[in-house]
Amino acid sequence: DRYIGSLIRTRVAQGSGPIKVMTEFREMGISPSAVEVHEEWQKVDWLNIAKGIRAKRFGVDSPSDFSQKMKQMQFLQRRGFSHSLIKQVIDEIHELDLSF
Repeated sequence: DRYIGSLIRTRVAQGSGPIKVMTEFREMGISPSAVEVHEEWQKVDWLNIAKGIRAKRFGVDSPSDFSQKMKQMQFLQRRGFSHSLIKQVIDEIHELDLSF
């Protein structure tokens, strides 16, 4: 139980997404249901994690064109974030950009 919590905290600090983290647990033979009910997993705000690593890599501005948008989406996908979460991140950045 402590090991699961420790590994979740470590992977989140490294910027890994939920898909990548869950895959690692599966490879270790740890049940996804055991991970999902763990309190450390429940505390993680995956949307803010994804926003943070995107901003660290690409800055706070929205993608300037389609190729930049794809590059950012692929980066987040490689880090283990789902398509729906990536779409939320990109949409929120775009909305913030339009509000100024």
